[in-house]
Amino acid sequence: MSFLDTPFAIAAELGEWLVKGILSTAALITGEQAAPGIISAGLLFLLAILSVWHVLATRNFCRAANWLADILKPASDDLGGERITSLRLFDITKRIRASQRGIHYKRLQTAWEEFRETTIDPDDDHTQLRNTERPSVFFAREELGLERGIWRQIPALFVSVGLFLTFLGLVAALDQTSEILRTSGAAASDGLRTLLNVASAKFIMSLTGLLCSILFTLVLRWRANATNRVLHDLCAELEGGCQYVSEQWLGHERLTQAKEQTAHLQTLSTELVAQFARPLREELPKAIRESIGEAITPAMERVAQSTGQGIESLAGNVSGQLAGGVRDAVTEMNEAVGQVASQLQGVAQRLDDSSSEMGGQVGAAVEALSSQINTLGAAMAASSETATQTLNDGSEALIEQMNEALQAIRAETTAGAQGIDQASARMADAIGNAASTTQQNLLQPMNVLLEQVQTLTSQVEAAAERFGQYTEALQGGIGVARSASEELGQSAQHLAAAASPVRGAADRIESATRSMTQNVNTTASTMLNSARETSRQTEAVLRETRNAITASQTAATESLDSLHAAVKEFQRVLENYDKIDGQLGDAFQSIEGSVRANIEEISNFNRKLNDEFGRALRQLETVIAQAEPFEPRQET
Repeated sequence: MSFLDTPFAIAAELGEWLVKGILSTAALITGEQAAPGIISAGLLFLLAILSVWHVLATRNFCRAANWLADILKPASDDLGGERITSLRLFDITKRIRASQRGIHYKRLQTAWEEFRETTIDPDDDHTQLRNTERPSVFFAREELGLERGIWRQIPALFVSVGLFLTFLGLVAALDQTSEILRTSGAAASDGLRTLLNVASAKFIMSLTGLLCSILFTLVLRWRANATNRVLHDLCAELEGGCQYVSEQWLGHERLTQAKEQTAHLQTLSTELVAQFARPLREELPKAIRESIGEAITPAMERVAQSTGQGIESLAGNVSGQLAGGVRDAVTEMNEAVGQVASQLQGVAQRLDDSSSEMGGQVGAAVEALSSQINTLGAAMAASSETATQTLNDGSEALIEQMNEALQAIRAETTAGAQGIDQASARMADAIGNAASTTQQNLLQPMNVLLEQVQTLTSQVEAAAERFGQYTEALQGGIGVARSASEELGQSAQHLAAAASPVRGAADRIESATRSMTQNVNTTASTMLNSARETSRQTEAVLRETRNAITASQTAATESLDSLHAAVKEFQRVLENYDKIDGQLGDAFQSIEGSVRANIEEISNFNRKLNDEFGRALRQLETVIAQAEPFEPRQET
């Protein structure tokens, strides 16, 4: 015997022992005639026990479910009806949590807590409880443990036991058949009879197992219908007390809120743009104007003050210089004219004295010679009277012309002084007006002043020409005096030829006439020199006036240059303001672009949100269309 033969021998012995055990068990079932009946009775008794147990268990569950339904039902004095409000919810939760009587109560309590996790508490005492999940999800048979255990497998177990007993009887019958086949005769008939008894016994047990399975299945369906009915009532009570928040309702609420949010955002955007635009459109330009005005006003005041002071000082200096120069020139001219007048008066006095003396001497000579030469005396007297009259007329005409010349000089001087004063006043007015006007208004009075000065110059030149005419008149008077002197000389020669005594008087008359001629020449030359000096002084005054006017023009030009510089500075400030305005325009455009971009982003977000809501709603409609409504199935 080898080493490997021992395990096989042990296994063979075990197999024989197992076969003998199975055959012995089968012999017990089929050996006695009452064995199948006893087994069938046992199966029926087990069926009765299991049925009673299951009925009691489901009855306890139905009692617990009815208890919860009674809690959820409103009281008779409840004004809220079937709705579960805040006050009722607190009372319901308190009563449910106080129950600790059994497993079914605990399971219902757990299901209620899980259901409460998916609800939305009421906002106030009169608002209904909202649920986001159906109560059937939590109060289902599987969640409450009704499908747990072996209750569903018991009918199959009855069928399995019947089949087991059937096959066990078949094994016993086959074993007995093999024994019968080894015998013959009457033993064979007994064996066949035994085989038939075994077959009938095994079918009785199988039939009993099937019957128990059918009966217990009916019990299960009956109790399942009872529990389903109780659960349906419980879920219906919860459905009536709560407001179901479906996905469609949520989508509608979100859509409504999105519309309200869109309107609010549009209003907010409009108000935001208005709030941004109002200070930029009203306050910012005003602030810019005020800041520019505050910055420019001191500069303009300083420029105006400095320009006004410069122009006032310039006008004062120019007017002072012009007035002083004109006063000095007029004073000097008046002094010169006064000197000329005094000299002319002295000459006239001397002419009167000389004529008186000459008349006396001629009278004496005539009286001395009257007795000797009457005809010659008469002629000489007539000639002497004619010469005297001619000399007197020439002197008077000369004096009158000189007086007229002096009056004309005074009138011209007065007119020139008035013209210069008027020109100075006009120049001061023009310079004062030029401080607040343009260059053209400033230069125009200067041109007028120059024209007036030129007019004054022409008037002075005309006065000088009149002085020349007066000088020519004086020279004419001198010529008349010379002719008179020559006539007197001829008369003296005639008198000398006639009488020698008269020669001395004639010589004296000739010398007096010569001295008078020299005096007249001296006076005329003095007047001519005075006129020339007056003309030179007038020209000097005019030159000084012209220089003063040129200096005033230069100062005015400098003032205009400074004014141009101030205008350029102001233009530069205006250009900076234009730049600031352009930058503000760019800032406005940038702000407007950003606001538009934000509005577009908000619009795009709203469109996307609406699209997502629409897509979600369509999906929800599809799901709802495909889903079946909650209807508890009646198990049969």
